[in-house]
Amino acid sequence: MVKVLISKTMGQNLSLNDKGKVGLVNINLEENVEILTINEAAKFLNIKVSNLRSAVFKRKIPYLKLGALIRFKKSDLVEWLEKSLVYPIN
Repeated sequence: MVKVLISKTMGQNLSLNDKGKVGLVNINLEENVEILTINEAAKFLNIKVSNLRSAVFKRKIPYLKLGALIRFKKSDLVEWLEKSLVYPIN
């Protein structure tokens, strides 16, 4: 899991990628965002990585595209799960 600190305002912010290189991020995220790799996200969702990759390919799940890397905001995954909840009919 990678923790990224990004300001609340839209703009260019410095961030470290997986290889330790500094890059620019132009997304509006809250502070102390938990960013998950595809393996971490699959484990969090308790699904196979292949199923998660399929959901990304079909754009059924929110994700971040950082160059060639796919990452997930944990809060987006929680929100996606809540929206996917099916309630029983009484």
